[in-house]
Amino acid sequence: GLQGVLDAVAALPGIRIETGVDVRALRRTEAGFEAIAADGRRWQAPLAALATSVDQAARLLGDDWPRTAAEIGRIGSVAVDSVGVVLARTRCWMPEVAFLVPVDDLFHSAVTRDPFPDPARRAFTFHFKPGLRRDQRLARMAEVLRVSIDEFGAISERRVVLPAPRVDHAARLAAIDTSLAGERLAVVGNYLEGLAIEDCVQRAFSEWRRVTADAVEPVRGRAPSPAG
Repeated sequence: GLQGVLDAVAALPGIRIETGVDVRALRRTEAGFEAIAADGRRWQAPLAALATSVDQAARLLGDDWPRTAAEIGRIGSVAVDSVGVVLARTRCWMPEVAFLVPVDDLFHSAVTRDPFPDPARRAFTFHFKPGLRRDQRLARMAEVLRVSIDEFGAISERRVVLPAPRVDHAARLAAIDTSLAGERLAVVGNYLEGLAIEDCVQRAFSEWRRVTADAVEPVRGRAPSPAG
């Protein structure tokens, strides 16, 4: 899946990965930007890209980009308890679908792996509202899928915090982009143009084009003109 793409990018020449680093500050410098870690290490670059959660982005931008930080800080978030299960294909009544969105239920939505079908199994991940017990979540999933809990072939659980855009999100995004105009700082993430991977990739492409717009691209295959 996507992890394979990330592994391939990390293996490219010139790519350096630092893991387990607590970045405490992002600062302007005369040459561009400086990231400062909690252990005192520092990294400088002429361009910078910030790809982190809403709260961390607002914190890191607060000192040198207060307008951008304020706009990002107004974007809400919500905790979601996600539960994934595997079910034998023969035991599932439901036609193949990409996702489910209930009108009013214990869960926000559910996604499936039906777009990438397996001949023997189907898989579902339900995104539940916080505050429910584990047995309540599993029982509701079993009701929706019309099976017993002991028929789930595997169960995976995770709590995530996701952005929760409001009706004014388009105006908020416009304000963020306006505040970044002329900056060589890219801000990307799933709280901007959408949660889907495609939305995040498109944001990354558009931000790269923006921060490199003034770069001069060399003309290939042409000898330099003689002086005079």
